[in-house]
Amino acid sequence: MKERHFKLTATMYDVIKMMDDKSAGKFIKSVCDYAFHGEIYDGNDVTLKSNFTLVKRIIDGQMMDKAYGKLGAQKSIELRKQRETDAAMKQAVLSCAITSGIGKLMNKLEKPAEKKA
Repeated sequence: MKERHFKLTATMYDVIKMMDDKSAGKFIKSVCDYAFHGEIYDGNDVTLKSNFTLVKRIIDGQMMDKAYGKLGAQKSIELRKQRETDAAMKQAVLSCAITSGIGKLMNKLEKPAEKKA
């Protein structure tokens, strides 16, 4: 099973760097709770709450990018399968045409030989 993750950006680091250790710990826990469990910070600390709102937008953007990436990958797989199917059909049609052409050519080559005999 794949582990869930999020990217820690430079903006997030700058926010954490300005906090004391106790606040930074609470902040990191609240960010992880949101990223992994969808729990929004509901504490009373206004600084943590405002910083959490900033980081929440970043994490939401990362999740949207991930979702759009999956959609793009699925579309790419569908297009690749369609191209492979089209190529296989073209190859089948071409091989039938070649086989038919060879058969007609062989018939033409055999007919003059029969007339002479």
